[in-house]
Amino acid sequence: MKNEAVGLSPGDLVRVRVTSHQPWGVTTRVVGHEGTGSSVDAVRIDSPEGGRADDPYFPEVGAELTAVVFRVGTEQRPWVHLSLRRAHLENPTNLIERSPASELLKERGQTLRGQYARRRESWRHLA
Repeated sequence: MKNEAVGLSPGDLVRVRVTSHQPWGVTTRVVGHEGTGSSVDAVRIDSPEGGRADDPYFPEVGAELTAVVFRVGTEQRPWVHLSLRRAHLENPTNLIERSPASELLKERGQTLRGQYARRRESWRHLA
């Protein structure tokens, strides 16, 4: 579903410019959406080991790349979460934005709140 505030939805391919390296990944600017924050978590950057990438595998600051929108968050301000993984770039329609726990609670008419909303991935056992 397209986020109206940002104009992007999961699976969209975008051009991004890397603006900084952080311990958790890289910050970026989406070309054409400069007023919206964006980033790529280290787990969504390819590494030779196949797991979480470390700083040596982060793209260089200033590099312009193609990325895929993984999730669009609007909790405090619009923020685009991106992926640089080859598998996501080759087949962006297979991205899943929602965790199984969120979907299960939605079916029950409930939502994740507070600290639990930030721990969605640890709720996989509910599905």
